[in-house]
Amino acid sequence: MSQIDEDIRVGEIVSAFYNKYPFPGYDAHKYVTQEDLFKNANLYSRLLDNQIPWEKTVLDAGCGTGQLACLLSIKDRKTLGIDFSEESLSKGQKIKEKLKLNNLTFRRADLLDLKAGDERYDYIFCNGVLHHTNNPYLGFQNIIQFATSGTFIVIGLYNRYGRLRLRIKRRWINWKYRSNIEKTRDAIQEMLVKDEKDTEKQDTWYQDQYQHPHELSHTIDELLGWFKKHNIEYINSLPPIELFRKEENATRIFKKSPVTGWRNSQFGHLLKQLKWIISLRKTGGYFMIVGKKL
Repeated sequence: MSQIDEDIRVGEIVSAFYNKYPFPGYDAHKYVTQEDLFKNANLYSRLLDNQIPWEKTVLDAGCGTGQLACLLSIKDRKTLGIDFSEESLSKGQKIKEKLKLNNLTFRRADLLDLKAGDERYDYIFCNGVLHHTNNPYLGFQNIIQFATSGTFIVIGLYNRYGRLRLRIKRRWINWKYRSNIEKTRDAIQEMLVKDEKDTEKQDTWYQDQYQHPHELSHTIDELLGWFKKHNIEYINSLPPIELFRKEENATRIFKKSPVTGWRNSQFGHLLKQLKWIISLRKTGGYFMIVGKKL
């Protein structure tokens, strides 16, 4: 089987998974007014909304059910959310129409087959998506076609070290409980949505973390290598990739990190990732790196 055929095969499997379990999922009754987008947003989404100026352009590549794209479209920001799951986009479209988000557009597309045309954006997000494709680097290359000089790019991936703990736990839980979510909810509570009333979102998160049919993982320096190859300057990271840097010092997402030297070297990154085996257990080894196109 050729690389292209394998990419298509995996893409079809993953698309079918997300059509069955649209991610990140939500209870539609939570969203009555635009203000509810802020009330139900996580800390990361709120930081983005506070730090991205009004009237900027935003691309959310792999937007899922679209809550982040909806939130970022409010302050006169022209926002495009793309995803290849029809069911996920359908949920996002319902929020858009219900809350009259006129600056937001949803589009069905495969990240491994993107054509940018003349479209360019000030901010590009690809959060937790590329590691579910069969060719993450190709997806990355396609996404940055939408960047121009000065564009901020945020890529979120599973870390090869930080993901180890969850992989072991997933094998144990799937063996012990045979994927019965009613029996596993207590066992994996630290990874699940805490809102017990939103059972749809809980089930979706469980499926994404413990039953996903395809995922890869990556190192800090692998992603930094992609940035360097495509003339993208490293700006920041969540959690920080620099050794001994506190997480609260990285919450100004688009401000360049002041840490240099060995603390931000391959050796420092290795030590940091070994620490992530324990410290990132609640987020499943997930990390984000922010860059700026030069």
